[in-house]
Amino acid sequence: ETYTGLEGRKILVAEDNKINFFVVNKFLSGWGVIVTHAEDGQLAIEKLDNEDFDLILMDLHMPVMDGIEATQAIRSSKDPRIRDIPIVALTAAIMSENHDRLDQLNINDYVLKPFKPHDLFERIKKHIR
Repeated sequence: ETYTGLEGRKILVAEDNKINFFVVNKFLSGWGVIVTHAEDGQLAIEKLDNEDFDLILMDLHMPVMDGIEATQAIRSSKDPRIRDIPIVALTAAIMSENHDRLDQLNINDYVLKPFKPHDLFERIKKHIR
């Protein structure tokens, strides 16, 4: 299967687990994506203030500020460049109550960990701006 169409796109990956980031980065880089890493939600928000991204991959469970808090902050930004950025959650489990929460947060989609490259690619392609 060929994964094309993401070359040169900029994705912010908010993920505290080094192994998970390594895996995500390997796939994204292989697809020609320009990857920026943030180890927690607070750092992700700081990077958003200084750079433009086409999409965020957001781990929901991180130290300092988790993905849910970070998403709330992003979605309540006064700057539409930040507020309207597509967010795809990276999560180990989606229970029905979490699913409702993702809707409330305006998270565009999610990918279950451990993810299949095809799923990650399809979700990104569907939502990237």
